[in-house]
Amino acid sequence: MKSTFLFLLLSLLTCSVWAQDWKSVAKEQDGSLFSYKSTYESKTKQKKATIIKIWIKRDYKSKTIMDENGDDVAIPNASDQTLCEFDCKNRQVRFLEFILYDGNGRQVEKTTLAPDKITWKTISVGSVMDELLNGICGDFK
Repeated sequence: MKSTFLFLLLSLLTCSVWAQDWKSVAKEQDGSLFSYKSTYESKTKQKKATIIKIWIKRDYKSKTIMDENGDDVAIPNASDQTLCEFDCKNRQVRFLEFILYDGNGRQVEKTTLAPDKITWKTISVGSVMDELLNGICGDFK
């Protein structure tokens, strides 16, 4: 009995800690949810700007991708994770890596951008990226 109770307690603690890894920030009109990792990969100061490298996660009710034959394929309960750098001072973002997962957590595709292809994008006020920027830059000052 004690071992069953201990197992259940440890399971609940593990689930609680795992769920706290991501902080939900914004929801798209299609119902997809944006979150960011509660810890960042790196934080650097560059010319008085704070650059935060962090993983962003988007959960989809269904995500449509093109398969190797060029056909559309729906993936229910998919999610993607994107490694981004946010420039808090200049309100910009750049995307470094993208990973798509199916509903069972299996990796479907992965893209790592070549360094010469990575450019800074200005974030529009009121956009989902704006909400992410405000949350991330506020949390990790």
